[in-house]
Amino acid sequence: MKYTKPDLVSIGKEHFHTVILPRLSRISKEAVDTMMVFIEGSAAYGFCDSFSDVDIDYYINIPVSDETKRLITSVFNEQTYYHKSIRVSYGFSGKYWKFDELIKGDSNTFWTEANPYALYNIRHAVPVWDQSSLLEICKERTAFYPPDIFKKHIRGLWLTMCDSGEYNLAESVKRGKTTEGLIYFGRALEASLRIIYLLNGEYYPPSKWLTAGLQKLEHNFGISGILIEIQDAKIPDEKYQCFMKLFGSIRDFLLDEHIIEKECIENYSSIFQKPFTVFSTF
Repeated sequence: MKYTKPDLVSIGKEHFHTVILPRLSRISKEAVDTMMVFIEGSAAYGFCDSFSDVDIDYYINIPVSDETKRLITSVFNEQTYYHKSIRVSYGFSGKYWKFDELIKGDSNTFWTEANPYALYNIRHAVPVWDQSSLLEICKERTAFYPPDIFKKHIRGLWLTMCDSGEYNLAESVKRGKTTEGLIYFGRALEASLRIIYLLNGEYYPPSKWLTAGLQKLEHNFGISGILIEIQDAKIPDEKYQCFMKLFGSIRDFLLDEHIIEKECIENYSSIFQKPFTVFSTF
């Protein structure tokens, strides 16, 4: 059965308020009163399908003892994982989200260390329990990358498109290195889809959902047609030609809109003389 975003959000909220919250309140009312609980993942993005479950994460905005943390974590177990036949999983990933830095206003550390996937999740998160409106504060403070951080990510993605796609994919095709070509093609295509989001002023989602939000973007560089051509491509060289069509469109946009330095666009080795970020996911 395929559930919609409202279906899964409703199930997640009901599960927390009826099953989890009473148990947490018996452990530490003080912790619960400062807790921010939110739905993340496909249920929050609106990219639900028949395989979707409900991912919930939480953050406690006060110091708590190790014993209190242990007791809180123990509430989430195999007996509380399901609600109305839907798996409801809970995380406790404060360091991953960088909420300490974000809420306390340490913007330099936050933006230096922020995980792109965490940013996408924060912007799409659905509040479940948040007495202090912390999630609203987090959303306001992560509207989009500061200009210098944005350029670092664009340079890094363009570097990947150039080195893995334009150069090394072509070299692999020329040498008949099919496996290596697939590796470079995957890297280059992933970087291309990510940069499309950023060029539209949006964070990119985890790779599992990269194509799901493309059609809502103003500048999508004809990506739907190109992806169909890639799927229909029979030989590596055809995939390369499809990629280069997308590559050219993005290059022209970077130049026309003066997104990063012209020399970095036309000669990607120049990027090594500038700050850049290459995000390697886990």
